[in-house]
Amino acid sequence: GTLFDFERAVPLLAAEGFDVIVPAIPGYGFSSSESAVNCQDIARLFNKLMTKGLSYRHYIAQGGDWGALIARFIAQTYDSCVALHLHMPVAFPQGSDT
Repeated sequence: GTLFDFERAVPLLAAEGFDVIVPAIPGYGFSSSESAVNCQDIARLFNKLMTKGLSYRHYIAQGGDWGALIARFIAQTYDSCVALHLHMPVAFPQGSDT
C-alpha cells in the first residue's frame, strides 16, 4: 500500500479530531530506500518519528501487508504504542522472534 490508500480516510479522521500520520515504508512510494532495513528497523524508525520527531507520548499503530508486520513489531516493542489495528493479521509460531 501507499499513502494514497488513506487519501479518503485521513480527512474524515482529522475532522473527528484525530492526528493522522501516514509514513512511507523506506523503499516504497515516494520514500528513498535505505540499505539493510528490515521490519524491526522500520518499526524503530517509525517509533522514533512518533516519539522524538513528532513528540507523541502515546499513539496507535495500524498496518496491512508489510505494514502489518511493522505495526506488530511496534506494538510488541514500544510502550508508547498503546493500541494496534491490523487489516492483515500475521501469526507466527509461539516463541518465534520473527
